[in-house]
Amino acid sequence: MDRDSRSRRAASRSVSGGGSPQPRRQPPRRAQPNPQRPGYAAGSVGRRVTAAERRRQRRNRTVLGIVLVLAMLALGVILSVNLLFKVTAFRITDMDGNLPADLGIYTEQQVLELLGIAKGDSLFGFSTADKSAQLAAQLPYLDEVEVRTAMPGTVVVRVRPATERFAVALPVGWLVLSDQRKLLRTADDFPEGLIELEAALPAIMPSVPGQTLKLETYNSLNAPAEPETVDGIVLFPTAAPTPGPGDVDANDALRQLVEGLDAAGLLAGTTGISVADISEISFRYEDRLTVIVGTVHNLADKLKLAGTTILDVEGQGLGATDRGVLDVSYQRSDGEIWAYLRPDTPTPTPTPPPATPESAEPEA
Repeated sequence: MDRDSRSRRAASRSVSGGGSPQPRRQPPRRAQPNPQRPGYAAGSVGRRVTAAERRRQRRNRTVLGIVLVLAMLALGVILSVNLLFKVTAFRITDMDGNLPADLGIYTEQQVLELLGIAKGDSLFGFSTADKSAQLAAQLPYLDEVEVRTAMPGTVVVRVRPATERFAVALPVGWLVLSDQRKLLRTADDFPEGLIELEAALPAIMPSVPGQTLKLETYNSLNAPAEPETVDGIVLFPTAAPTPGPGDVDANDALRQLVEGLDAAGLLAGTTGISVADISEISFRYEDRLTVIVGTVHNLADKLKLAGTTILDVEGQGLGATDRGVLDVSYQRSDGEIWAYLRPDTPTPTPTPPPATPESAEPEA
């Protein structure tokens, strides 16, 4: 039976009242997603949320929770630091932590006023490094200054007073320096009792008390030597050795020399030091002996030998009136260091001519 025949039969049944027409079946309505159920995503009406999406959503919620917890902890730490850790006390000690501290020409009140920290300030509201540099610049007669904090609320200032040690000649006047080469003051005349320092000086010298003099380094072993002419033949010198990574500069050489002189008992009698050439380091003792040290190699042993010889420790050294050049820079192949003295040749004192007797008065 074709389609037209079925249509005509259905129409005739309708006209004749042979039965009521059947309602047309509607497709089932799709359930709307519940926003309260897990896995709901806005804009995904009727779409199934995959397992990967649920895992990503759980991971995002976990990360968000961790971030919120960390933010709350950070906020708590900040509030605790600012509200709980307050400056309640100050303590000034020497560099070893001993009390009372030697402040030299300063008082504790001066140090605390320049520190710029008051009780009640946050213990972590300032930089200890900045405060240390500030005090070192403002208090030139303190060679070392270190600011620290101690829980729960103490600010500790450790100091070492400066000692006038060196005098550096200028075209006009002198610079007075500490052991750490810190400018303490200027003087018109040579300050008595100080060590005259000879060194390669920088182009720009410190001019404000508290600044540090940084010496230049010169090593004649690395300087090109002039060729020598012998019988009309030009002889070029051999290449000088190249300094290694462990070589020291003039500033470190000066520090080692002063420490070695102090250990050998010679610092009190030292009147001059030369580090102008770090391969020919020397010092003067009591203005009667020039001691040639050479390089800083085996410096402690050289200075120990110099001290034993000059101070006549073993009864075979120099006398208190000996003058000349003492060379302790020579080291034999077996490692033993020897000392050689080149005594000054005294200039003979001319003998004054005999007094001419006065001519006798002629007799009357």
